Amino acid sequence: MLEHKINKNKFVDFCNGDVKGEDTETLNHFDEHTRYQFTRMLYAYGTGMTGQNPFANDEEVEITADIDSATHTSFYVNGQKAFTAITGMSYLPSEIQTFGTIQQPFKTRGYKPYDPGTNSITIGVGSRFNLGNGYSMTVQEDFVWGEGYGNGSKADDERCNMIIGGLNTLIHFADQQYFSSMTDPYTDYILDFLASQGVDTSREFVINGTHCELV
Repeated sequence: MLEHKINKNKFVDFCNGDVKGEDTETLNHFDEHTRYQFTRMLYAYGTGMTGQNPFANDEEVEITADIDSATHTSFYVNGQKAFTAITGMSYLPSEIQTFGTIQQPFKTRGYKPYDPGTNSITIGVGSRFNLGNGYSMTVQEDFVWGEGYGNGSKADDERCNMIIGGLNTLIHFADQQYFSSMTDPYTDYILDFLASQGVDTSREFVINGTHCELV
């Protein structure tokens, strides 16, 4: 349990479970994250996961936490940095409702071919691409439609599926409707497709006005 160092501290009460943190303006969501990471730190030290335990000798220990950003908090034990905790962002239900879904229509319409001057391309509703071997895909209002299944082998059909899935997520991402992580399963297929259109992905490139870079 935490002890009050000098004066009564609402965060200490919150951390000890004496208050819920719901009825005071001095406690907020950052405090909730800090309490969670603090308890995880105590667990890590107590179970020997860190190979050290500053609490083992029963001496007074000062722990401070600096909020570096909305997701990063640095913890210090007796003035020495112990670790940086990274916590995923939390969203309100109203915010989650604004996130993209597979049914959400694409924002971009039409097609503009690759521009080497800006390393950019525009791919929107109505764009059509020939994938070879009898396969093709067309950007519909809210999804990418594939044609030509059965013209090749099972592996060819699967490759077509992955290209279509990749383009679907790429357009939604470029239209600010998907998180970039949703393109991860299709990365290789997306890069191959963009290369076939002339896009140089070894440097910053632009899709539907969105600046992109591989990391």
